Amino acid sequence: MAADQPKRPGRPRKWANEAERKRAYRQRMAEELSDPLATRAAARAARQTAITARREATEARADARRWQRKAEASARRAEEASSRARQAVRDVRQAHQERDRALALLRRKLQWAGLPDELRRDPDKLVALVAELTEVREQYRLRAERAKRAERAERILFRHLPYDLIAEEYERP
Repeated sequence: MAADQPKRPGRPRKWANEAERKRAYRQRMAEELSDPLATRAAARAARQTAITARREATEARADARRWQRKAEASARRAEEASSRARQAVRDVRQAHQERDRALALLRRKLQWAGLPDELRRDPDKLVALVAELTEVREQYRLRAERAKRAERAERILFRHLPYDLIAEEYERP
């Protein structure tokens, strides 16, 4: 460049004139085109690298979606477990309240029945007593049922007898 020419804007030129720039361009292009097999191999490698990168990106996105679904499912299961735990706590509280009410009722009944202290303190004896009383109650129920059947049979029988025979039967002590 001549010292008398004004300075151009932008970066300074590498070449002294346009002819040298064109010659350097032609030389670069000649070097690139002189070995087409190497150029093709480099292009093929670049395409393969791009394909691999795209495949890895697609797999990474699929993995991210899969892990997101797993995280959502885990959060859902955790919430369900938490809900079941809260319900179990409510059930336990209700069972404790029912137990306390039953114990209070049992205490009142025991006091009313006047059971000895030894029965109050020994649950096995109390259970045995309840089992025995249950058997006695069942026997009385069976007796009452037989009595009802006998009374029904007697009514059926008395329907067919003359009234004066029935009256005589009941008047005799």
